[in-house]
Amino acid sequence: AIKCVNYSSDLNLICTGSWDCSIKLWDPRTNSCTGTFNQPDKVYSMSVAGDKLVVGTAGRKVWVWDLRHMNNVQQKRESSLKYQTRCIVELVCWYSQNSLKESFSGLDATLKFPYKDLVLVVACFDFTPDKPENNMLSLKSGDILAIVDRQECTLGWLKAMKRTRIGYIP
Repeated sequence: AIKCVNYSSDLNLICTGSWDCSIKLWDPRTNSCTGTFNQPDKVYSMSVAGDKLVVGTAGRKVWVWDLRHMNNVQQKRESSLKYQTRCIVELVCWYSQNSLKESFSGLDATLKFPYKDLVLVVACFDFTPDKPENNMLSLKSGDILAIVDRQECTLGWLKAMKRTRIGYIP
């Protein structure tokens, strides 16, 4: 049974996730399936962000796929929260508008970077800053980063987040 459906307007694809542990991509022009991709468990939720597909599964797994190249998973994560993967989109959208203190005592904050404003990029080359104290992020080819502030682009440097660290990238 299909559990979730998303549309990628960037690539004109329909993505379905189901409890048979698969993601299917569909061409809406021909109504045909263009690919089936196995997941580690039942698909509970997913979200499309540009050309990326974020999938949450029953086994607390979160996988990030590049919709243009579905032959390899871009990132594989495991959530420490038991039911988090059932509502990826709703969870992120809720906490970008509401305080985390409602669910986590002692933590009075909202998410700093709203989900809809994030742009994911993939590093094309390795980069090691000359001085580690200058707020630059080191990169390895294939690293996935979130651009968190496009307004602050100065002299070709973007403010980005790699895992939990925020800094500048070329």
